[in-house]
This record gives sequence, structure tokens and C-alpha cells, in this order.
Amino acid sequence: MARSVSLASEHHVSLEIPELGPYLGRLVAPPVIETGQRHWIPLEDIRYELVTEVFVRSGEAREWCAADDPDLTIATLGRSVWLGLWERALTAVSQRASQAINARLGNGILAYADAYKAGPISDAAAKTFLDEALAIEDAEAKLRRDYAAKLTAAIPAAKAARYLQIESKIRAVIRYELAANIPLVK
Repeated sequence: MARSVSLASEHHVSLEIPELGPYLGRLVAPPVIETGQRHWIPLEDIRYELVTEVFVRSGEAREWCAADDPDLTIATLGRSVWLGLWERALTAVSQRASQAINARLGNGILAYADAYKAGPISDAAAKTFLDEALAIEDAEAKLRRDYAAKLTAAIPAAKAARYLQIESKIRAVIRYELAANIPLVK
């Protein structure tokens, strides 16, 4: 839909609000990993919320465009709007991933507690617990790297760094409390 509007009496600009449906297919239909499995955390609700917000904003922009209001048309679809929607989605995904890692950590701690209560832990069991603990640390580090890259691409680096610092501090408190309460392997 192309719509011409006048920004000022001496300027004439044509604004075109594109059909977004074809461009949003990847957001609506999540990518399938090579193994045929979905992403390791469920993202469909976050994806649908983002797409819904994009469609709502696009509809609003079309209305402003039809009403010959270029300022509101541009403001409705401006960079800050897109960045705000993307930042909210990235934050939700980051929190969901942290929750999944926390659940994995919690399951590992429960398994270790059960083994600890049952008596001395065998070398094979200790190796299994160690491997899982290292895998969880690797998953956390990968998550921080991935989201640092995505956040700095979407928001100012200082804001991304602050967000990641807060997340790191929260994780440090959790790790401290866990370390204080988990006995060493015997």
C-alpha cells in the first residue's frame, strides 16, 4: 500500500507501509534444528507476542498514514518502537533460557543430594556429576555470549552491559548460596 502524504507545504514524500506478513514467516514458524528438533527452550509464545505487536504497530501506522499524519506514521514504526519490541523479546528469551539452565542445575543438585544421602559417591557417579556441572557452566557461558551479541546489536552497548552485569550478579548470588549448602563429594 503506497500512500502519499505531505510533510510540509514545500516537501512531498511518499510513505509506503509494506505488507509485513511474508517477512514475518520466520518469526511465526520457528526454525527447525538439523536434527528435526525445536530450540532447547520453548519460544513460541514470545515469538507470537513479538509478531502480534509488529502487526498491531503496522495497523496503527496504516491508520495514521490513511489520515495523512506522517509524523505519527513514522513515530508508530520508528526505530525506538522496533528496538523496544525487540529488547522486550530478547529479555524474555534470556530469562526463559536462564530458567531452563536453573532447572537443569536444580535437577543436577537433587540427583547429587540423592546420591550423597545414599552413601559414598562412586567415581563413575562423580564423573557424571562433574560432566553435568561443566556442561551447565558451558551452557551459561554460551548463553551470555549469544545474548551479549544480540543485545548489543539491538540496544546501546552500555545498556546491554548493564543488563548482563545485573544478570551476572544475580547468578553469583545463586552460585554462592548453592556452594554454601552443597557438601563436597566424599
